[in-house]
Amino acid sequence: MADGSIRWYRESGATSVFAEQVRLVEVHGIGLVHPVRDAAVVLDVEGDQVLMRPEELGHLLGLRISSITMQWWFSADTDVVDSYSYDPLGCEIQTLWLDGLTPEEADTVEAAVLAAATGLPTPTRAVIVDRRG
Repeated sequence: MADGSIRWYRESGATSVFAEQVRLVEVHGIGLVHPVRDAAVVLDVEGDQVLMRPEELGHLLGLRISSITMQWWFSADTDVVDSYSYDPLGCEIQTLWLDGLTPEEADTVEAAVLAAATGLPTPTRAVIVDRRG
């Protein structure tokens, strides 16, 4: 099992690129929508799952008013927790936690983040991969 995280820093553009990010990540077999529940999953402050439409999540992220923790899905039982936050100086920060993933799944998450970092119009400042935690 892999531990650690991938932290992705990118400039905060005038418009959200979240919908495009979802498309780029899904190419790698990681979905935003839970395969059984048919909804995006956000974690509240107590860690409970809150279901919402992907468009609603995209809207909330686009407002850039609060940190949001959500889950991406390999399968109904295998997820990647993603903490999405904003720096006051205009940087969007995503931290994708690799805990509990196999090395192959962690490789896939890394490839998906790198594809999104190079494929999105919003410039990336840095991607930091920490496999050991």
